[in-house]
Amino acid sequence: MTVKGDGDSITEYLFNRYGKTMLSAAYKITGNIQDAEDAVQEAFIRISSNIGRINIKDEIRAKNYVVIAAKNSAKDQIRKKLARPTTYDIDDYFDLSCDDFALEIIEKLSVEEIVSVIKSLDEKYRYALYYSIVEDMTDKETSEILGQKLSTTKTQIRRGKAKLIKMLREKEAISNGKQ
Repeated sequence: MTVKGDGDSITEYLFNRYGKTMLSAAYKITGNIQDAEDAVQEAFIRISSNIGRINIKDEIRAKNYVVIAAKNSAKDQIRKKLARPTTYDIDDYFDLSCDDFALEIIEKLSVEEIVSVIKSLDEKYRYALYYSIVEDMTDKETSEILGQKLSTTKTQIRRGKAKLIKMLREKEAISNGKQ
């Protein structure tokens, strides 16, 4: 039996009726509430594209269908995470907090000296650091100006700061202690 009615209203009904059950099933697989919520959202995207296969009058089958969809989405998320290469956050190794970093540089160097060192960096770090340090823009503002994702800009700023620290230490312009 096919479902009658608006696909959006049926999806909303399924979410209201089984959303918590789906979240619970996904959470048991992912072990993380954010990932479980993402899995349920992905499941509903899939469900909405196959809404004609669900008979909401048969409660048991409808529930099984949506719960299995949530479990499959959760498993897909785990597979995707495992397939990604392991990355390490540079902040675990260097404390590159803007305040401490900028204070030491500002105390010891002129703007011209800072700009000179930044100009010698690779282009991908140069602009991100220039806007972040010299122009004192937020990461979001910098990413908008550069026309790239916020996460890319943050990574470029962190890596650029690490390279900048290394270069300044080699010039003995800043202390060799952990920043």
